[in-house]
Amino acid sequence: MRWVATCSAGLERALAQELESLGGRVLADADTAAGAVAVEAGIEFGYRACLWSRVAERVLLQLASFEANSADDIYHYCRGLDWLDHMSEDDYFAVSAILHESVKDNPRFVTLRLKDAIVDRIRNDTGKRPSVDTRKPDIVFSLYWKADRVQLYLDFSGDPLHRRGYRTEAGEAPLKETLAAGMLALAGWPAPKFSALLDPFCGSGTLLVEAALAMYGIAPGLGREWFGFFGWRGAQRSVWDPLVEEAKAQRERALQGALENPAQGPRLIGYDADREVVAIARENIQRVGLERLIHIERRELATLGERALPEGHGLILTNPPYGERLLDRGAVPWLYEALSRQASRYCEGWKLGVLAAQIEDADRVGLEEPTVHRLYNGPLRVYLRLGTVRKLPEPRLRVPAWAMPENTDLIAMDFANRLNRNLKRLKKWIEAEQPMCMRLYDADMPEFNVAIDWYNGDIHLQEYAPPKSVDPVRAHQRLQAVQDTLQKVLGVHSRYIHVKSRRQQKGREQYRKLGDAGRYLQVQEGQARLLVNLDDYLDTGLFLDHRPTRLRLQELCKGKRFLNLFCYTAAATVQAGVGGCRSSVSVDTSKTYLDWAARNFALNGLAECNHRLVQADGMRWLEETREQFDVIFVDPPTFSNSKSRTDFDVQTDHVALIDLAMRRLERDGLLIFSNNFRKFVLDEALAGDYDVKEITPATLSPDFNEGAPIHRCWEIRFQH
Repeated sequence: MRWVATCSAGLERALAQELESLGGRVLADADTAAGAVAVEAGIEFGYRACLWSRVAERVLLQLASFEANSADDIYHYCRGLDWLDHMSEDDYFAVSAILHESVKDNPRFVTLRLKDAIVDRIRNDTGKRPSVDTRKPDIVFSLYWKADRVQLYLDFSGDPLHRRGYRTEAGEAPLKETLAAGMLALAGWPAPKFSALLDPFCGSGTLLVEAALAMYGIAPGLGREWFGFFGWRGAQRSVWDPLVEEAKAQRERALQGALENPAQGPRLIGYDADREVVAIARENIQRVGLERLIHIERRELATLGERALPEGHGLILTNPPYGERLLDRGAVPWLYEALSRQASRYCEGWKLGVLAAQIEDADRVGLEEPTVHRLYNGPLRVYLRLGTVRKLPEPRLRVPAWAMPENTDLIAMDFANRLNRNLKRLKKWIEAEQPMCMRLYDADMPEFNVAIDWYNGDIHLQEYAPPKSVDPVRAHQRLQAVQDTLQKVLGVHSRYIHVKSRRQQKGREQYRKLGDAGRYLQVQEGQARLLVNLDDYLDTGLFLDHRPTRLRLQELCKGKRFLNLFCYTAAATVQAGVGGCRSSVSVDTSKTYLDWAARNFALNGLAECNHRLVQADGMRWLEETREQFDVIFVDPPTFSNSKSRTDFDVQTDHVALIDLAMRRLERDGLLIFSNNFRKFVLDEALAGDYDVKEITPATLSPDFNEGAPIHRCWEIRFQH
């Protein structure tokens, strides 16, 4: 008999090897569509393929092959076939048609003509018209038409074979079981060289279940209640039933042996950050009887290294949330980069396979000797990148160099000397702390009214706009002198100096886009990676003066619920998340900044199901929410014009803001309140209601520790 098995395009070679192992002879010269393999074999092969194939989506038995040039030709040929050999007049049936691009007919019309041929022939033979049921047919026929050749098939499998029966629920963007099995086959699973299989985005557990079925030699079709040949008149139960009993006995032997010797063989480990998805995965695994052989736990990528992994070299195989499960599609590339970094840190030498919807995302995963397989998850084109995890270099720390140039003009020499003094003052701190980002100069001299920030080799130069009384030509000359001096003194090329003019902002001007370069730089702060943009917005995405506070939050928030109000790009939340906070909520009115925050989360392997981003006015959200937190960070703007409420003024409204925030704080919790209004005075009445302690000096690093404080900061607790 001639058979055709279909699969996800790209898995044809894996399917052919599997079909040969099941007793089929692959027809290399067969004319099939992409995602299909033709074989010759006896009837037992069809039953065995339905029961044992892991990669095949359907198994089709060829009934006829004939020439046709029109849908009417198909009708006339098929009306001449004896359909009662396959079904009775009382059976419900369905038909389908796949047309090659060489055929211009309408597939729906071709399907209709095939259906008419079957109905007309059976009615002519029996006097009764059989009925069509596309939802639960007793038997399914299909045809493939290419050029002038038509292949007619009986669908032996019925429902697609990826419906194993163990997965009744799945998370968003589920991975088809047959594709999961194909990924495992392409990765070389199972093999003695692997000490473990780890899926850090396990979702509903599909990859882990398929890995266990393959490792223990369990037939994937044992969980199904129906196959297409059950409704076929030619079915031979005397062949099928012994195959099923043999497969059941083999499953029992394999599971019993695995449970008696749990230390033998690789470990199967799955992590996911979503509590509900983890519960679904456990139910699916239990449904197959593998709950004692597969370890599932709730864990996000950021905490991958908190649990020791098996010794030796294992396999990481995963299907990250590549868009459907992320709030911001722009966050996806950074998530792949986080996977690469975490794998490099904890799984060097392991084999890694990662699925991606965009090849550019897969390219962010640094692997040795990588290969790419183009596949399909249903209708979605995806890419499987496979290779060996290599040790990635740590971020290169670039420290400001110093070289006093000769022949510097006297105006700029004053500025150069002041910059030199600042660098000398910061030298010991830089050597000890090795910050990637720091402030080098902040309007220290009235005639050079600029702020200069160092971003690991890039310079963010902000000119405080001069008053109208200053000659604009002279102001421009001084700004140009600053840029020239920076190039000469710090050895920085002009393309790495990013110049902006900072004026008093009104309304939502702070969110206004200045450019569209879209160039994000990664900087490291403690254990966290953060994205900054030095060109497109007035602010860079990172307030450098809050570095000590953010690093302290990393320590304070372990196991705690954290709220970041007026969160900006949520850099403080990233530090809390990297430090192991149990959950967080970050609130801001700007979608631009919240999208930026989502990218920061992805870059650090923080899952949005644990770390919510809320677009809302901070005070209004506090009024409406009933959530409670252990640590709250409030760093409001000096003024705010929000469309959703009356204007905010930090001096006028800070008492109401703090009272609202304290309602959401647990009795033993901590509120950190900060603002950068230089004339701010904390209302003394707050000390009568709460335990208030100013900690401003401890929140200022040496690069912000001269002159008047750039911000003021308090710890606020309930009185006991």
